[in-house]
Amino acid sequence: KKYTDKVNEINQKSDNVEQFKFLDIPQKFWLIKKDKLDENNKLIEPFEPHQIPYIDAINELSKLSKLKSPREKLGVLLMMHSLMKSAVVDFHKGKEEVCSMDEELPIMIYILLHAKMENAAAELNFVDDYVQFDPTLESEKRLMTNLRVSERFGRGKT
Repeated sequence: KKYTDKVNEINQKSDNVEQFKFLDIPQKFWLIKKDKLDENNKLIEPFEPHQIPYIDAINELSKLSKLKSPREKLGVLLMMHSLMKSAVVDFHKGKEEVCSMDEELPIMIYILLHAKMENAAAELNFVDDYVQFDPTLESEKRLMTNLRVSERFGRGKT
């Protein structure tokens, strides 16, 4: 219930820009062209669904609940992460990238809050349990840390 309330609070922000500001996402990671913003950095007009920043990563993460095995779910999480990072590189034509977990975290929160999942905590815990038992999955463990923190933010437990 708390997770849904936090999602609703953020989604009630009038547009993606307000959501990015609320999450303290640096403007270079908004993935919004300057001609789409007015002088006060507000969207001139709403996005079409396919124009929403990070939409490919959001759609990928939305697949998580449809899969059964933790290995398949981990594959979705890794693809979401890759799509998130490549969206930034593509938007800035290679001149900017997401370099640190601190830069990733607010973007992951945004993606997680927009993804369609019924129980994000259960989904992430299921994959996290799988990842913790394999000592070769160090980078995956770091990804899971950021995703768990993102989900906890959504529940209001930072």
